[in-house]
This record gives sequence, C-alpha cells and structure tokens, in this order.
Amino acid sequence: MKATHTTMIHGTCPINDSQDYYELQVDCDFFLSAEEVELAANVVRGKTMTQEAMATAIYDDIYAGLPDRKGVQITLIGRHGQNVATEVRVP
Repeated sequence: MKATHTTMIHGTCPINDSQDYYELQVDCDFFLSAEEVELAANVVRGKTMTQEAMATAIYDDIYAGLPDRKGVQITLIGRHGQNVATEVRVP
C-alpha cells in the first residue's frame, strides 16, 4: 500500500519575519491517518522556524518512538522572499 497526504501549513521566517506558506506532502508505505498528519503538522504550524527545521520536526513527530524510519518521506514546498520556490525532503 502507498498513500500520499497533503495539507497546507504556515510559519514565520526567522530571517525576515515574513509569513511563509507551505504545502506539506507525506508519502508512506503504511496506514497513516489524516488526523495523524494534521497532529504532526500542528507541531510546527504558525511557529518561527526554518523550512528545514519544520520538515524535520514533522518527520520526527510521525516516527516518535519507532526504531525503524523506513516507509515515509516528508516533502515541504514553500515560497520565500522574492518568490523563490524551495522544496525540502526528509529523509
């Protein structure tokens, strides 16, 4: 089984204090409920942190307490500054 979840999140850029908006995509090889994705997104939603830190925090939240980090990829796509698109994938 393969599943892809997508949702929108926002945060504040620690570099220039602008509001950044991101599309979060969670690809997984196991059952992961939409509610679990939203709970993981809520860990960073609205916070002041880099896109890379957000993606890592979401990844870590989904896998909290699990020894094997296989079967999931977090992709966080956002626009910054002069409309530069940035895509971060973990792992």
